[in-house]
Amino acid sequence: MVWLHVPDVAHFLVEQGNRIVVMPSSGVDQQTLELYLLGNVFGALLHQRGYLVLHGNVLVRDGRAIAICGHSGAGKSTLSAALLSFSGYSLVSDDLCVLDTDGQVHPGYPELKLWRDVVTVLELPIGDMQPVRAQLEKYSWSLPDRFKAEPVRLDAIYVLGSDNRAEEPSLETVQGMAKLTPLKAQIYRRHLIEPLGLSKQHFLLTGKILGQVALVRVERQLDRPNSGSLRLLAERVAEDALARGLNR
Repeated sequence: MVWLHVPDVAHFLVEQGNRIVVMPSSGVDQQTLELYLLGNVFGALLHQRGYLVLHGNVLVRDGRAIAICGHSGAGKSTLSAALLSFSGYSLVSDDLCVLDTDGQVHPGYPELKLWRDVVTVLELPIGDMQPVRAQLEKYSWSLPDRFKAEPVRLDAIYVLGSDNRAEEPSLETVQGMAKLTPLKAQIYRRHLIEPLGLSKQHFLLTGKILGQVALVRVERQLDRPNSGSLRLLAERVAEDALARGLNR
């Protein structure tokens, strides 16, 4: 079991991958409660169920799915929004990439969380969006018509880095066992794996996924992205993903 305490929000108890007990703090609002429930708490439950859970967004086009991963603030949702806006992708999941033993990604919810500056740069309809949390300039972009509600096979994982010296984005395919370190770095709340007694199972699953899925490092300027730079980045990633599909 996992016991999670978020001060001024709630105590959460997650048991055996099939039960969540929520004890809200006095005065907590529903949006804040849901934010932690659908993130940290569901992440723990999915680990208990034996999935490989990565910190990333998943999108799909023409039946081929890609994951956009990276540390918090790396620009996962920004690139995802650009791929949705410019490159014809649909959303599979936001924040949690949930992989089973067959390399299938399970869908999340038909919404993408975006900071206000990204909404502004991409000229998205902020009037139709709901704030994620009252204290944050972050919004939920509802995408019921651009959502894939069935599991899809993952083709590639794009791990975001940043090189503010680079004039244009660059993509580098990581080969063989060199994929292990960057993949492990993307595991969602990986500090839970050992205490839950899942180390061996998790290692075997990670190795299996490594053999099935390409891993690509993406370097690009991170400072103050604009519509043009985001379109270029989305096009480069989409072209790379398409080429991998054609070569299979």
